[in-house]
Amino acid sequence: MCVRMQRLFAVARISLIPLLCIGCGKRPEGSGRDAAVVENVVLVTIDTLRADHVGCFGYQSVRTGHLDSLAARGTRFAQAVTPVPLTLPSHASILTGTYPFFHGVRDMGGFVLQESPPTLATLLSRGGFHTAAFVGSVTLDHRYGVNRGFDTYDDEMPPAEAQPGPRKPERRAGAVVDHTLAWLATRPVGKFFVWVHFFDPHSPYDPPQPFRAQYAGRPYDGEIAYTDAQLGRLLEAIRDQGVSDRTLFVVMADHGESLGEHGESTHGIFLYDAAMHIPLIVAGPGVPAGQVIQAQVRSIDVMPTILAAVKVTSGDHLQGVSLWPLIEGRGDLFPEDRFALMETIYPRTHLGWSELRAVRTKEWKYIQAPQEELYNLLTDPTESRNAVKSDVAVTQRFKTVLSGALGEASHDLMLHPSTIPAEVRQELASLGYVSAGVGQPIKLDQSRPDPKTRVDLLPSFEAAITFMGQQQYERALPLLQTVVKADPTNPLFYLRLAFCYQSVNNTDAETKTYERAVQHHVETDEMLNRLGNLLLEARNYRRARTAFERALQLNPEHGESMKNLAICLFELGQLQESEKAFRTLLEHGSTQGPAHYGIGLIRLKQSRRSEAASEFQQAVQLDPKLWDAWFNLGICYHEIGKRQEAVRCLEEFSRGAPPEQFPQSIKQARALITRLQKAKS
Repeated sequence: MCVRMQRLFAVARISLIPLLCIGCGKRPEGSGRDAAVVENVVLVTIDTLRADHVGCFGYQSVRTGHLDSLAARGTRFAQAVTPVPLTLPSHASILTGTYPFFHGVRDMGGFVLQESPPTLATLLSRGGFHTAAFVGSVTLDHRYGVNRGFDTYDDEMPPAEAQPGPRKPERRAGAVVDHTLAWLATRPVGKFFVWVHFFDPHSPYDPPQPFRAQYAGRPYDGEIAYTDAQLGRLLEAIRDQGVSDRTLFVVMADHGESLGEHGESTHGIFLYDAAMHIPLIVAGPGVPAGQVIQAQVRSIDVMPTILAAVKVTSGDHLQGVSLWPLIEGRGDLFPEDRFALMETIYPRTHLGWSELRAVRTKEWKYIQAPQEELYNLLTDPTESRNAVKSDVAVTQRFKTVLSGALGEASHDLMLHPSTIPAEVRQELASLGYVSAGVGQPIKLDQSRPDPKTRVDLLPSFEAAITFMGQQQYERALPLLQTVVKADPTNPLFYLRLAFCYQSVNNTDAETKTYERAVQHHVETDEMLNRLGNLLLEARNYRRARTAFERALQLNPEHGESMKNLAICLFELGQLQESEKAFRTLLEHGSTQGPAHYGIGLIRLKQSRRSEAASEFQQAVQLDPKLWDAWFNLGICYHEIGKRQEAVRCLEEFSRGAPPEQFPQSIKQARALITRLQKAKS
């Protein structure tokens, strides 16, 4: 975390004390917690579950019997909200009891939870609990830091089968429960905390049978019904172990789903209640049965609530507060007008639009945007009548709250996301999170287009993505051309249009698409690398070099761009600079093989064949499928008189190299093998 970011967080923590009761997460005096014994904690988070699509919240079109039963024997919070409509940052808030601007995980993929603040699992582990987590998606992979404090962190996804990449991006709730039950059956003796994450209601919606048939035409509801059934398996297993009466159950969503409201089909762009209002149910020792609490609460309040239940010291970093005063009927300790802060930087990082921030109470929501919004949630629950101009005093009050919460830097904030590896981008893209994914700083100043003024482009864009998924590229192209023309500073639109041109082998149009993105100053490392590749293939080496160097300015860790720059410099005859670039690649594990191969080519160019052979040998040891290296290694051995080694390498090449990629080289290798074997005999 940079010094400036630390200073911002310090300001935010001080500013929020009178407004948000930061540091009030410790167990309140006289809360009655001593009367109930909680030995175990089960936290279940259901991804993308709207509160108004659960039976006990009034929805009659889907069967959620297990959620409803849990609410009947516990307490349901009717006005629970999340601070961010994205899986990873939302779970980071749940697990730290803090807002995204404090814990630092602001978006998907480019942010990692650091060692501070402490997580719920860390504190419970210190308190003597055995801790385990079972997650349903790569969005919560351990590499993002949410595994901190867990003795067991099961994020194993099934093999990819026909999909690109080594694994699927998610696993069904049934598999998550299977792994959880296996752990429960063999868990160590003593107190335990288990977190179970179900990803199924997240798009794309694909419920298994019989739920697919039962909810034909309503796959989102089918996913919810299926998830509820798997929740039932989990609850039954815990009951069969005889520990339910000593276990606190917390079941909640991380965020909701827009389902077309306000022009958004899924989530991440807007801060309306469709995506921000979540179900929250607490059941267990000391929790009144059948109780419904109408006060607004926040997902950051879950951690202090659990810590108070098990009598584990929380520390003073928490921005959430314990909900036990509400649960135990002491609402006087819990102000009705408690503020909830909200944000999404997804429009900025993914679409080139403005980020959004919001403040919500039970009655009001103020959204800070280029065109600000204010809604009275009691009289306008669908958030369709903007009251900014009619309720000026309320608007000003919330603007003051927001500026105080974020400090003086709220209008000039630089984020420093980490680089997203290519395989991670691929996994996130399969779940709809197609991002530029670069590691360069992002300025949050709300100077970009308001998402409200661009959201009408999304239906055409989403239709194009559907056509591309069906390989109907000719139908996708005119839609993508239209949205790029309408929104020429949107990096995602350019990426998809260029990919579509690539899919129909129109390299000229693909090149011009990337060049247009550069002209509009919305280029990304991925765009520039691909543009450089196209220019490299066209043997326009000087322009290719410029593209690769610009990509590395944006993202110095972009290994593909460094490799391609080295190749480009080699073709330009600048061998010293080329070798320097290849040696930089040796610092990256996934590119060490190609780096040794490149240095070997330089040694060949310098007529230093023994040294070249040594480099090629290291290349194939690191990457046995570097077929070019096998071929050139065989040629080198032949030229320096190592006949047996030459035959071995050329045979390896001939057996393994794809014939469609190396037709002439395979013929040459076989001819040379025959000649060498005849010479030997």
